[in-house]
Amino acid sequence: MDSKLAVPAVDEQWDSDVSEGYEGPPPSYRRDSESSTERSLYDDKDQALFTGQSTSNQGHEYGVYHPKFASRGFVITDSHASTQTSKVPLYYVEMSQFAIKKPDVIFHQLPPSNGMTDDFEHLAQLGEHAPVIAVAHLPKFSQQIKAGLGDPSSSAGMTYLEVNNPNKLTHGEYRMSLNGKSYAWKRTHKAEDGLEGSSIVRTLNRTSFQLFDLSTNEVIAVFLHNMYKSWKKVGKIRIFKDLDHGGYEMQQLKLLLFLSISAILEKARRRRNRRRNHASGGGP
Repeated sequence: MDSKLAVPAVDEQWDSDVSEGYEGPPPSYRRDSESSTERSLYDDKDQALFTGQSTSNQGHEYGVYHPKFASRGFVITDSHASTQTSKVPLYYVEMSQFAIKKPDVIFHQLPPSNGMTDDFEHLAQLGEHAPVIAVAHLPKFSQQIKAGLGDPSSSAGMTYLEVNNPNKLTHGEYRMSLNGKSYAWKRTHKAEDGLEGSSIVRTLNRTSFQLFDLSTNEVIAVFLHNMYKSWKKVGKIRIFKDLDHGGYEMQQLKLLLFLSISAILEKARRRRNRRRNHASGGGP
C-alpha cells in the first residue's frame, strides 16, 4: 500500500516543527500486525532484538532515554549489555539553555558502580555531578555547533572543533573534522537504514541520521529516532565500526559521535520551540 502513496521528495522539503521531534507523549504507534500490548512503552521488543553479541551488520547498539517525562537531558545505555527491564548506563547528557556561561550540552561519564538499573531519573541526578568529558555550545541565531572534547575545568586541555551545517534553509546535514578526517551526519528516511513504519512515517522522521566517513563514504553509525513509538526512549545509536580498540583517535571519534548527535537533537528541539512560540504569537 505504501507504494501507492505519493510522497514528496525529501530534499525539496522544508523542515517543520511538526516533524522534527516531540516533547510530550506522542500519539501511540504500532505496526498493523501488533496489538497494543505488543508495543510497550519502553520498546522492549526492539531492546530484546539487539540484546547479546553484536554482528557486523547490526553493529553495537546504544539506547538513548529521557530520564523523566518532559526532560531535556538524555541517559545513554549499552543495549548489548542490558536486559529488557534493566539497563547498563554509560553517560548522562545534561542540557542547559538559560544558565549564564554554561555550555548548552554537557556530557557526563557515569561511574561503572551504578550497575544495572531502569531508574533513569536517579541516574540523571547522579550524572549532574559525574565527571565531564565533553561539552557543546549552541550559539543563538547560528546553525553551527562548537564541540569540545575534554573537561573545560581540567588542566589537561580541550580539543575544540566546529560541527557545521552547510545549508542555510535546511538541517539535514552536519559536517565535522577530527584528526585530519572529515565526517558528516546526513538525515535518512530509508527503511534499509533501520527506520520503521510506512513511507509517510519515515518521511516525517526528521531527526534520524547516518554518520559517514567522507573520505571513504563508509557508514560509521546511525541514529534512529523513535518518533511516535515512545516518549521515554528517544532512539538508538548503532555503531558499525570498532571504535573501542583503535587507540586514542578512535576513542575521540566515538565521544564526538555521541556528543554531536546529542547537540543536533537539542538544536532541533530549540528550533521547534521557537517556531511554536512564533506561531502562538509568543515572540522570538
